Amino acid sequence: RDGSILFDDASVWTPEGLAKLHQVFVASPDEGERSFIDKYRDQVKPSGQAVIRLAAEMLCVYFLFPSNVGGYRKRELVSEVLGWGGDSLPAEHAVSLAFEKGIGGCGQGYNTRRPFEIAFLIEFAIAWKQLTDAERTEALGDPWKFQARVDAVEGAEARQIRHMLLHLVFPDDFERIASGHHKRRVLAAFDGLVSEPPANDDQHLLAVRRELEKLLPNKKLDFYWPPLEAAWYDDTEAGT
Repeated sequence: RDGSILFDDASVWTPEGLAKLHQVFVASPDEGERSFIDKYRDQVKPSGQAVIRLAAEMLCVYFLFPSNVGGYRKRELVSEVLGWGGDSLPAEHAVSLAFEKGIGGCGQGYNTRRPFEIAFLIEFAIAWKQLTDAERTEALGDPWKFQARVDAVEGAEARQIRHMLLHLVFPDDFERIASGHHKRRVLAAFDGLVSEPPANDDQHLLAVRRELEKLLPNKKLDFYWPPLEAAWYDDTEAGT
C-alpha cells in the first residue's frame, strides 16, 4: 500500500513520493564517472526525508535477493542513504537480518547496471500504484497474472530484478534464478522432458521441475545444486 518497509506507521510508497523519485532519478540521470552512491545522494537528498526513505527502501528491495553482496555492505549502503534524512537501519530489523544471506547469485552485471535496475523497480512501482485494488488483488493471487504486470513495464526482459521480483512474490512458481540466460540454458539442457512445453519460459521451467520431482522423489531440487547443476551449468560463464 502506501506504507513502509522500514518504518512503522510511515507513508513512504505513495504515488507522490514515487513520482518525485522518478523525476529526480529516472528522468534526470547522472551519467558522470562518480560512484553510484555519490550520484544517488545528489539526486535524492535535496527532495527531503520522505523521498530519501523511499530511495533507501528501493535499495532494500534491490538487495534482498543477491547473495554475492555481503550483508555488511548492503546495510552500509542503505544506512548511508537513510542517514541523509537523519534515519538509520537498526541491526535487529528484519530487513537487516535478511541482508545477511540473500537468495541467489546475480553476477557483476547486476551491480554495474544498478541505476537501470532501480529505475525499473521505480517504473514498476508506479505502474502497480496505477492499478485498482481489484487488479492488484488479482495479480497477487495468480503468479502468471503478476508476471504479466511485471513484464508490461518497458525493458523488463533486460532486467535481472524482473526475475527477482517474480521469485520474491511467488517462490513456489518461479525459480531462484536471476538470469534469463541461465533459465534458457536450463530449458535447453532438459529439452524433451516436457512433451508440450509452454511458450512462457517460466511456465516451462515449472513444468520441468514437476517432471524432475517425479524422477527424483523425496529430494529437494535446485538447479544450482547437484545433481541438476551438472546438466547445464558452465562455471566459465559464472559472471553472466
